[in-house]
Order: sequence, then structure tokens, then C-alpha cells
Amino acid sequence: MKLATRPGPDGRFPLVALMVLGAIGMCAPLSHAQCFYEAEVMPWPAGYQVVTAKDMNESGVIVGKRRVQGGSLLQSAFRWSSKEGYVTLPAPPTGAAAWEGTRIDAEGNIAGGVVLPGQPNLFLEVVLWPSAERGGGVQILSAGDSTKNYAITGFVGDGSITGHTQNGVVADFPRPFCWRDGAFVELPEPLASTTNGKFGCAHPSGWVGGSIDFPSPVPTEFYSLLWHPDAGVEVIDLLPSPEYWSERIVGLDKHRRACVLAFANEPGVFGNPTRTFYWDGSRLTAIGPNQGAVYTTGVGLNELGQIIGRTGPSGGGAGIHYPFIWQNGQFTDLRELTTLPEGFKLNWGVKPLNNGMLFCEAINRGKFIGVILRPQTTAEDINVDCAVDALDIAFVFEEWGPVDALTVRRADVNGDGIVDAHDLAAVLGAWSPR
Repeated sequence: MKLATRPGPDGRFPLVALMVLGAIGMCAPLSHAQCFYEAEVMPWPAGYQVVTAKDMNESGVIVGKRRVQGGSLLQSAFRWSSKEGYVTLPAPPTGAAAWEGTRIDAEGNIAGGVVLPGQPNLFLEVVLWPSAERGGGVQILSAGDSTKNYAITGFVGDGSITGHTQNGVVADFPRPFCWRDGAFVELPEPLASTTNGKFGCAHPSGWVGGSIDFPSPVPTEFYSLLWHPDAGVEVIDLLPSPEYWSERIVGLDKHRRACVLAFANEPGVFGNPTRTFYWDGSRLTAIGPNQGAVYTTGVGLNELGQIIGRTGPSGGGAGIHYPFIWQNGQFTDLRELTTLPEGFKLNWGVKPLNNGMLFCEAINRGKFIGVILRPQTTAEDINVDCAVDALDIAFVFEEWGPVDALTVRRADVNGDGIVDAHDLAAVLGAWSPR
């Protein structure tokens, strides 16, 4: 375990940095824009009272849960895409009172929760729906002993499922868990013995982010957490105490840059308003205008440097709450970047995808439904900020070589499976900084 206040960057970028600085030096100062998005709203399925969209992958496949208007069925898990519509995911062979799809990876494997017969309502066991390529079906992964409730926060292409367990349906004494290679991983200290710890996200590189609390000193204070099964645990004190009593990493990119969610201590304000920060490996940047007047709840970070979430007045006072996107230091109301069908209002940013799509939530007549936002830009705009400039050149150099599972695929502009001089030429040919 390493305890640090300001860990340095991982040192991967010296050569790229020199190249980028040279490119910037040859052009005028950059100003950044945000792209407009085309919206696709999920249709509401007939006969259902509640539809909750939980996650989406880069293929535009959404998973979640839906509840019928009557009858004995509480809720069932689904996947949806514009191509195949709604498909109900199978219940375990033992039966189920309720089940939900919570996370979907790039290959279409789905992780979720299930309430087994005889279990208390909302006590979720971990369940896996392998993709058709992996044989399909459904598998229960946890013990089913009715003593733990599992909450899943991460599911990635290496087969890792991460989250936390808790006693009962409320978050009392949460403990982190990780399922990988067919079994639950035996976590190292201090993760193994903590009574307050959560994994907030997982990354295909194997890194997991979250938070952890130490039993002493009092009062309780949570710290940011990074863990990799081959590199150990890093507990990181990013934010000052007692101004912030809790911090948690909720999004990571492959360079361990992070979206950090913090809970502020503000006398006279009901609850603990959230604050969102971007951590570049050495310093924090506050996300959003006037952090003392509004809350910002970031939900994740993609490889393009985009953070999305929701913001509004602290303490629940009068004002407008809206979804946001943050990129290149610019904070933008997502409602200004897209048009939804009449009667729908964009409500929350849920997940930024690495191909530039955004998964969001909209509201219509009191009902919430998933929305896919597709950026309206060119292939050469690799980082999807509606400008082709030195930032896109930087991505080409950074991703140089054969495309693999961790490559930012937009850097392969011509789609030939390798990021090379052809892609560099395409970006230079479309050069249009603003």
C-alpha cells in the first residue's frame, strides 16, 4: 500500500508531449468548442410501468430493468438496441422474484443482480449473462446466502465485475468485492479488513478506483483508492479535511487520470453536496462553475477526456438542475447541444463512451427513459470537441501502432486496424482549429 497526497503522473508521455508542443507551436492558440449531438430516445414498451436504463456499450446496446403495470412479477432485466428492440434477459434456472441488468461490456456480456426465491426484497445476488459468442445463458456468481446485498459499479472486457457488498438494503458497512477469472478475488489489505470501502469503477487495464475509510482517527474520513491485482493498493488523500469528508474515484482512463466525486461539509446545507474534480495524476481541477453555489455529480470519464453528470443548486434550493459535459476545461449544459422530441427533457448524464457517444437519461411526463447522444462531427475529430487540431494529433501519436483492446479506436481514422502515418495525414488534411 502507498499513501500519498499528490502522486505524480505515470511518465508515459515525454516524447508525445514534445511532439504536441511542436504542433501547437506551429499553429495559432487553440480555442475549444463542444459538438452538437443527435438524440435517439428509447421507446417506452407497452404494458410497463417503470423502465430504468442502467448502462450502455459502444455498440449502442442498453441494459436495465423494467416493471409491469400489474401481476406478480416485480421486475425483469432487459437489453435494448435500435436493431433488435427490447429483449428480456433469462431468469436463473432456480427462478427469481426480480432481476436487473446493471452493466454491459464492449463484447455484449451483461452483469446484474437477481433476487432469488425466499430472499428479502432487493437483496441482490451477482448474475452474469454471457454474450451469444460466449454461449449465452445465465450464471449466478455469488453464494445466495441471503446475508449480503451486492451493488455492481464496474464490468469490463477482461471479465472483471467490481462493486461492494452491504448488510441489508441500506449501505451499512459496505465492503469492496471483485469477481475475476471465475471466482471472487481475495483482496489484499487494507481492502480485506475494511468495514467501509467501495469500488466505484473498473477499467479494462485492470485498474479499479473507489474509496476507503480507516477506523481511526475519528471522525470518519474516506480517501480515494486505486487497486490493481498486480500492482497493489494506493490510498490517496486528494482533498483537504474537514472541508471534504469523503472522496471517491468514479471514472478512470488507461493513464489513471480520474473523475473524483467528493462530499463537502457545508454548515447549514441539508445533506452533503457533491463536488466533482478531474485528476490528471498530479493535480486536481474543479469541475463546474462556482463550486460553492452548486453541486456537481460526475458519473464517469472516458478516454477522450470527457466527464458528464448532473448539476444544480446546493441544498435543493430553487433553480434549474441539468446534465453537463466537461472537456478541455469547458463546462457545458448538455441541453444546449441537442434537441429531443417534444415533451422530453434531458435530465442526467449517465456515461461517456470512448467512441464519443453519451448515454443519458430523459424525463417525459414523470417517466424516465434512456437516451443515446451521437456527436455530429468528422472522423478526424478524434477527441470529439468539434475542432481538428493539435489535441487530435496528440491522440494519433499516443495511440500509434496496432489497434488493441486499450486503443482509442477513433485514432484509427481510416479503420485499417493500425494507427499510423495515414491517420496522421488524415488529421492534418482536415485541420480546422477554432
